[in-house]
Amino acid sequence: MIFPSVKSVTHALCLIFACVSTQLWASDIAGRWKNQYGSTLEITDTQPGYFTGVFTTAVAVTPACIGHPAPLEGAVNGNAISLSLNMNGCGSPSVIAMTGTLRPDDAGRPRLMVHALVQSSGEDFWNSQVLSTNFYYRDDQDSKAKN
Repeated sequence: MIFPSVKSVTHALCLIFACVSTQLWASDIAGRWKNQYGSTLEITDTQPGYFTGVFTTAVAVTPACIGHPAPLEGAVNGNAISLSLNMNGCGSPSVIAMTGTLRPDDAGRPRLMVHALVQSSGEDFWNSQVLSTNFYYRDDQDSKAKN
């Protein structure tokens, strides 16, 4: 009888736990989130560790982008997330990258705290790169409770 080594069993268990952990966090971020400015992230799962969704901004240099739903793609690893999107659909020369974590705030509410980098194309000017910190809170508690 051949027994697997402790090392190979440990590696297999770590891989299984990592996949389960990623799946649990991916499902935890699914739903609608709203930040302090009124912008929203609507996140849906596509496969373990990855998601897609829609970003709708409430503030923008390009007025046509306010309220425009921009498709996004992202990844999740434990409670760490990253996502990116392109604002060209509303006439903006910008792309946006966000990275952050999902963890409870001081009151125990789920919160996505992300740093967003907005990069404009074309020539460099004083605000062609903007870095901000945003706090997204669930905006769909009633709908998640019904599911």
